[in-house]
Amino acid sequence: DEYGTESNKTTCFISHDDILIISGSYDKNIQVWDTRNFLCRHKLTGHTNKVNDCCILTDKRTIVSVSEDKTIRIWDLRRLKERHILNGHDKCVNSCSVSLDEKSIVSSSSDSTLRKWNISDGNCTDILEDNTDEVYSCCITLK
Repeated sequence: DEYGTESNKTTCFISHDDILIISGSYDKNIQVWDTRNFLCRHKLTGHTNKVNDCCILTDKRTIVSVSEDKTIRIWDLRRLKERHILNGHDKCVNSCSVSLDEKSIVSSSSDSTLRKWNISDGNCTDILEDNTDEVYSCCITLK
């Protein structure tokens, strides 16, 4: 159907206030769901392969998604458009995590790297290349 409710979901993330659910799927799209009525409010398109992970920032205006298409995308939910497309990984991007101050993203990839990105300008600020195999997951924690 129009919003991809029939497509297999690969990931989901609930907003901090429990009102929105963000889901990614094999159909390359991200859906934004309202938990009060479980209707799909928006569908974001742009990835060219399946979406592996996604999250929404506490402002409920910014979504981050990663895909088999080797990109990380930062979305503006108000305008329903991509704010940045982050390129740099050589293989699919498997997961993402947002820092507590919501200024940085860390991404993990099948290219055996972790990359740190600036959310506001989309620039890569650090690369961890010491892994010997694919990196499937990442998480940012407190010190």
